[in-house]
Amino acid sequence: MAHLVSSWHPPFSPSPAISIESDDLHPPTNVAKVQSGTPLNDADRMPWLDAVAAAIVRARSTGDAVVVACSALRRIYRAHLAGCATPIELCFVYLDVPKRELQARLEKRAEHCMPARLLTSQLATLEVPDANAETGYRVASVLVAPDMGPGDVAAAVANAIGWVRVVE
Repeated sequence: MAHLVSSWHPPFSPSPAISIESDDLHPPTNVAKVQSGTPLNDADRMPWLDAVAAAIVRARSTGDAVVVACSALRRIYRAHLAGCATPIELCFVYLDVPKRELQARLEKRAEHCMPARLLTSQLATLEVPDANAETGYRVASVLVAPDMGPGDVAAAVANAIGWVRVVE
């Protein structure tokens, strides 16, 4: 993700954003639970969300923008992150990907701790972000077509939130 993020920046900053992979912040108990095929529940996720919020605050203290890859599946998770990161303005970008495509991409991700068989539970937990109903942070949505590669998705996200390409 870092190589994709480094190509874009918000209009208020000449520097590329700092990237954070939130899965790296899960405690070992969460990783073991997921690897065993057991979905995480709210109680499992809250300490992880606290760690994600703390990482955002630390990274943002440099003045640079921050991009976090994070499955903030529920509205309560997004509100929690926004509340913990105040006064930093957060923007959640929902990647709208068909289930079949998600399944195919997950099956190709050998380095990830979450087995593809947990996708159904993830989607059952998902509350699609709603820009009209969620307050205290921005919400954007990007439709991801099956033929879009990571660079195409990054460009679509940047466009959705008004970021610009770094000119080298």
